[in-house]
Amino acid sequence: ARHGWLDSQRVQRHLYCTSWITQSVPRSAGADADCMFIGGTTAFSSTALMRPPSLSVLARKFICAFGRVSHARLATLTTHCAALALIQAAATAKSCQVLIMSHSRSLEMHSGLCSLVRSARQETNLPLHFAQTQSPVAPSLELVCAAAGSHAEPESLHLVTGTRQVPRLVSAPKMRSDEAEHISGVQLLSGGLGGLGLLTTRWLAVEGASAVIVTSRSGKVIPSGTADWARLQQSEATVHLEQCDVADEIEPCRVVAEYVARGLDAVSGVWHAAGMIADALVGQQAAVLLKRVFAPKAVAVWNLQSTFAMAHLQSCVLFSSVAALLGTPGQANYAAANSILDATAYARRMCGLVGVSAQWGPWSDVGMAASDMMQSRLQAMGFGMVGLSEGLSAIRSIWLITAPAVLSVMPVHWGRMLGTHAAPAFLSGFAPVVSAPARAGSATASVKCTALGLDTVLELVRRTAGASVDVDAPLMEAGLDSLGAVELRNQLQAAVGDGVELTSSLIFEAPTARQLAEYFEELAIPASASVPAHTSPVAKPVSLETVHRFAQRTTGSTVDVDAPLMEAG
Repeated sequence: ARHGWLDSQRVQRHLYCTSWITQSVPRSAGADADCMFIGGTTAFSSTALMRPPSLSVLARKFICAFGRVSHARLATLTTHCAALALIQAAATAKSCQVLIMSHSRSLEMHSGLCSLVRSARQETNLPLHFAQTQSPVAPSLELVCAAAGSHAEPESLHLVTGTRQVPRLVSAPKMRSDEAEHISGVQLLSGGLGGLGLLTTRWLAVEGASAVIVTSRSGKVIPSGTADWARLQQSEATVHLEQCDVADEIEPCRVVAEYVARGLDAVSGVWHAAGMIADALVGQQAAVLLKRVFAPKAVAVWNLQSTFAMAHLQSCVLFSSVAALLGTPGQANYAAANSILDATAYARRMCGLVGVSAQWGPWSDVGMAASDMMQSRLQAMGFGMVGLSEGLSAIRSIWLITAPAVLSVMPVHWGRMLGTHAAPAFLSGFAPVVSAPARAGSATASVKCTALGLDTVLELVRRTAGASVDVDAPLMEAGLDSLGAVELRNQLQAAVGDGVELTSSLIFEAPTARQLAEYFEELAIPASASVPAHTSPVAKPVSLETVHRFAQRTTGSTVDVDAPLMEAG
């Protein structure tokens, strides 16, 4: 009991939730004809340019896309695809601001679009904004300009009272474990054969469930889970394994009907742990990848919600991810899909029903981040790993009736994650205290950006790649993938300061640690000199033979000099 109490106290420090604070809406400078609005409405001023979205028009000051749909669930995927296409076009143009504004009544639509924009902003460093309104009519031009012009608050909820609410991450309130009821009855768990699913099944069996229905698309226990499954069969609870694709709206109904027909008690708890990743940078994201990730997450939770709409559930626990909370480069689709789980839990609470969404951080022994390389990268970013004992205590905390509707579980080192640069407003409560900026005319104020030596660059590369790298080795061949390149660029940006903005293609333009160090040495010039807003390294001539050698080394096979590289492996 003492050990369990210590675990619960330890995990309490890693629990967070989102709070919304009310602010007055800053007055905008007025409408600007150099804007483009996308959406089916005529509520905007005649100065708005009603043109189709094309790259020739995207070089304007900002773009506002908005919409309201009649059936949110049918249109959610389509709307996300449209928002993604707009962000991709803006990333290509590199010179405009994008505002995605939603005035749909669907919480799922709001939440998914917000996380999609948040992840894309983390990855591209573009001025991407998201706003939602409570008004049933299209927003006014003045409101659009105010939302787009608020650079410090890229996410906001505009109320009918004329004020707005902005999100802030806060530590979760302390929850009393003695208020918990005991798990009982039949529990249904989707995605139950994954590492986290099997762990949850064992916890349910130990905590008192009379039966656990474990569903999986394959219906087969993977070899690595054979031992865990054998232990489950020896527990006091009856464990049933059922092949069921919860993304198919008929399948959950079929499973429940079959078990009721056999005389089994009604399901009293639903646990949704199914999921899939299809990581890609924003430029490579596509509708097919959104659909692939949405199916086991968003579509599945809608189907479970419909199946148990009339059931008196004791618990409804949805397994989400911190990707939805913080935004993760390369996982815009995954972040959006998990946010829909968060919105579903919140909607159930507003209707007086049980429901909680757990935004899990990376686990050390199970889950999608269990590999050594992935853990090294996450730890370099500031994340800690959720251990098994802490995770089980967190599951119990999540299940408490006093828990918030959406609860984040993430051990994190805030100083390492946020560094010394300005923290985003959402995370401002955990920003480290920094000294006051140097006065004008001082020695530090005369430098446009901080010079990074070779040792500093190598250390940042080592943190990101998870291993030491030779100073002259191409980073993309030394263990750094495309997602790692984005993370390294973000770390370099934090280290060099806000005096210059590094391009998203920096690692490809200066592909070795030595070239990066030389680039930053040249970049550290007096502030009196003019520096372009977007500065790129000056490319050095590279011979065909060198390019050919790198291509063959990367693909691991012989490559013809005229063959398309993406078709040559």
